Amino acid sequence: MSDVIEFNYAPVDMTFFREDARRRAIPELLLRKIVKGASRLKNQIKQLEQDTAIKYPPTIVLPCALYDVDSHMVIDAFVTRGQRGHNIFLEVRFAAPTVAFADDKKLLGIAAHEFIHYVKHTMDVYQHPRGHASSKVATIGEVPPEVKALGIKATDDYQTVAAKNWLCGLTLAAWQEVEQESFTIAKWAQLVVNEWIQKGYPTEDRPRGRPSQLGKPGRVLVANDVIDKAKKLGIIT
Repeated sequence: MSDVIEFNYAPVDMTFFREDARRRAIPELLLRKIVKGASRLKNQIKQLEQDTAIKYPPTIVLPCALYDVDSHMVIDAFVTRGQRGHNIFLEVRFAAPTVAFADDKKLLGIAAHEFIHYVKHTMDVYQHPRGHASSKVATIGEVPPEVKALGIKATDDYQTVAAKNWLCGLTLAAWQEVEQESFTIAKWAQLVVNEWIQKGYPTEDRPRGRPSQLGKPGRVLVANDVIDKAKKLGIIT
């Protein structure tokens, strides 16, 4: 099993953003929106931590949009493996336009959506650290005809846990609203396309379910609050 630790880190780390050269291609006005959005994201993460009594994973903001060219999908954020030194752990990465354009409720809903993936990832890493080499892609529902017509597949990066066991209050309500939008051609996604991607700002093609690439082997760590609750729920032993 993986080593269980208490994480100590900034709620939203902008170091990667500041050090990535791609940020220079983003207009100053948009940069200010991203910085303000990161501050608002911190507040929503605090709300999520209050509602769940679980510390949110390390979170960074990428200086680019995330867009799966093959499926024509805008990706708001994703859970992946991060590495600092010899320590390997799970983290959440938010796309810059998500942080810049989303209102507080949508930021909370997206953070909650990724939290549910994080919980499932954490349990799998804890039980099978060596087998957790890549993300699986799971179909999560029927695709409406108007979405099928555009060749869009409703998929998500990884299996989930029952949200009602882990979320409550404002966080659960925000999560439910985001999930209801999952299979629609959202105005939100079109906004990101119009105001970021089509304007030529930094965009990364990230196919859904692509495994993250780590620099070198290391020690796999998981947060103990998720494991403790999973054991209380009888999900793992």
